[in-house]
Formats: sequence, structure tokens, C-alpha cells
Amino acid sequence: ATNSDILLHSVGTVTQAAALTANRLNLSGTGTFTLQHASNNVGILAGGTSSVRLGNLAFRDAVALEIGTVTNTGIFSSGTVLVETEAGNLTLAQSINTSSTSTSAIMLNASRPLAAGNGTGGNILVSGSPTLTYGSGGMAKLFSGYDAASTGLTALAGGSANTRAPFDENSTVTPTLSANNTYAIYRVLAG
Repeated sequence: ATNSDILLHSVGTVTQAAALTANRLNLSGTGTFTLQHASNNVGILAGGTSSVRLGNLAFRDAVALEIGTVTNTGIFSSGTVLVETEAGNLTLAQSINTSSTSTSAIMLNASRPLAAGNGTGGNILVSGSPTLTYGSGGMAKLFSGYDAASTGLTALAGGSANTRAPFDENSTVTPTLSANNTYAIYRVLAG
């Protein structure tokens, strides 16, 4: 990332043709943001507020990424929230709040290209005490490498009853996931 910030505001649909590179990216407005260029390189991502929520958000970063504070703090959305890294850790330092009732209301994925059984690469790291909030019937799915390297993730998901392994985002996860829950889903059983 470069020594700069990008502040992006929209009430419409935002897509991209070229990679975004910045220390920090702040999204605002009620627009839908589809920013999934595999070469995006942003250090910290934030977007929306409790009074002006983003629409759907899909963001992919090439390397490590933090959901933190830029101008806004954390992510507020009225739609689904998908945040992924291609390689590197995904740090959850601030809360994500969406009113989405989808079973994919919140999806975080560290080292997205890696398949189930591959414990190398990135993990989701919880820093501080962020929360995940979704609408009634919604669900949060948090895809990470393995438990021991995913600081605070099992606790954020509500304990071992809400962990699954070895699965990735393309797997049929068993036991079946239930609505109104947060799940830590690991690529490997143990590190």
C-alpha cells in the first residue's frame, strides 16, 4: 500500500477495472461496492455508518488487510458483506454490522484461493473486541487457516460448538450451519 487514503462515496453501483492501492480505504454512501480486483492492496478498510449504511459490499485484497478505522469505524451495511484476502491475514479490529438476513450476511475469508486441507497462508485475527451483527435469520461465516493461528476467532464465533473443519468456502460444511449464528470455518483441523 502507498502512503495515502482513498475516500470513495457512492449512492449507485461501484465496480473497478484497475487495482486500488492505498494505506486506507473508506467507503461511504448507500451504494453497492463490488471491488474484487485480485491486485487491490489496501492496509485498512472501513465503510458506512449506523445512519448511512453501504449496500452490498464485496472487497478482495491481494495481501494482509485490516477491518478498522479510516474516516468511518468498522463496516455498516444494509446488504451482504464479503471481505477476502488472496494471501495474508485478515485482521478484524472493528465491528461489522449489517441488517442482511442472508445466510451469507457476513463472510470473511483469509487466503481465499487456498483449499480445505491447506493450513498455510492467512488466518483471521481478532484484535480488541469487535462484534458481528446481522439481521434475524442471518449468518456470519469466517473462513480461516487453523484455530491455533486464528487469534480470538473461535471465541468470536461463540466457542467450539460453532467451529467447523476442514472446509473452505466451496465446501459443503457439516454439520449443517444454522441461521442466527456465527461460524469459524477452518481449512485444517489443527495446526
